[in-house]
Amino acid sequence: MIKGLMWVDNDPKRGLRQKVELLAKRYMEKHMQVPTICYVHPSMMEHGMEAVGKIKIVPYSGLLTWNMWIGIEEKE
Repeated sequence: MIKGLMWVDNDPKRGLRQKVELLAKRYMEKHMQVPTICYVHPSMMEHGMEAVGKIKIVPYSGLLTWNMWIGIEEKE
């Protein structure tokens, strides 16, 4: 990811889908682009959830609990 947006969301009332949707909205407002990938702490993953719309959800243990990192996936 070349540019991304870090986010912390520890609201227990929101599920991962809602958290990603809110973060994606903020990313689009700031960068005027639609994100394609979101890294989340593994503890935030919900069973069977691999994407929210077209945004791929990837567990990443390098993040702190409740942290999310969204952006555009780099193509190799």
